[in-house]
Amino acid sequence: MDGSTKRRLMLGFLTNWVGKLSTTVIQFVQIPVFLHFWSVPLYGEWMIVNSIPAYLSFSNAGFGSVAGNEMTMLVARDDRAAALRVFQSCWWLIALICTATIVLLSGTLYYLPASRLLRLTTLGESDTKWIIFYLGVSVLLGQLEQLLQSAYRAVGRYPYGTFLKNMFSLFAFGCMIGAVTLGAGARTTALVFASVNVAITLFFCILVRRDIPWIEYGWQHASFAEIRKLARPAFAFMGFPWAMPSAFRAACLLSAMRWGPPRWLSSARPAPSRGLRCRWSRWSTTPSSPRCRSPSGRETMS
Repeated sequence: MDGSTKRRLMLGFLTNWVGKLSTTVIQFVQIPVFLHFWSVPLYGEWMIVNSIPAYLSFSNAGFGSVAGNEMTMLVARDDRAAALRVFQSCWWLIALICTATIVLLSGTLYYLPASRLLRLTTLGESDTKWIIFYLGVSVLLGQLEQLLQSAYRAVGRYPYGTFLKNMFSLFAFGCMIGAVTLGAGARTTALVFASVNVAITLFFCILVRRDIPWIEYGWQHASFAEIRKLARPAFAFMGFPWAMPSAFRAACLLSAMRWGPPRWLSSARPAPSRGLRCRWSRWSTTPSSPRCRSPSGRETMS
């Protein structure tokens, strides 16, 4: 193994470790900060509402990650035209799916009494709907960011792309914490988080265009045949990651609706030592892969 390969492997390991560490920091910081500035019922209802948009992280059916694998192989064969075709095809597919999901989410929230269905008492009906919408937009933007991150992986700059994604996640979380400490309510906090994520996605697009000259935004090279070719591996890719997180969120959501936010929040909070042992076990025994993060700091496969 040559020195360049060793260096890339070491950088990749360190970048993934930083990502795991940032997730741990988020989990440890958010609970005391939120509970200091918010009441327990409000934070419990925030966690309930926050669990709903997290389901949207599977809306791109794994196309971002599969496109990254395909682009990596094409760039290795020096076929950048084909790699660009894959990028643009998946870009527009993910953009259309996210747009359709936002429209469907908006219509659903308009007609359904979300607060009453979730049995919320602290958050009003209007606030609940807007929070779900804002957080849903944030999660969907993460799907486009996953494709942008895959572009860095295709050109052999996986550590740099992953580092950017981790730093962006920390920055968005920091802005959300800042809003909470300044006295913002749940709706305003969700709006701040969504606005920062919009800015981050636009900035990420600019960085990718600057760092990878052959990447172009448009539809001139997009191909429906390319999308159809990637469809089967994309749906297969999302199968396993979708099952466990979905079951976990469903259990949390149903428990919260049954017991109420305060009781659920006290029973669902893990012991710090156990959480650390679980995280260290995952760091040392499982391979790392790209993830999207929900506002609560939980990791979701994408």
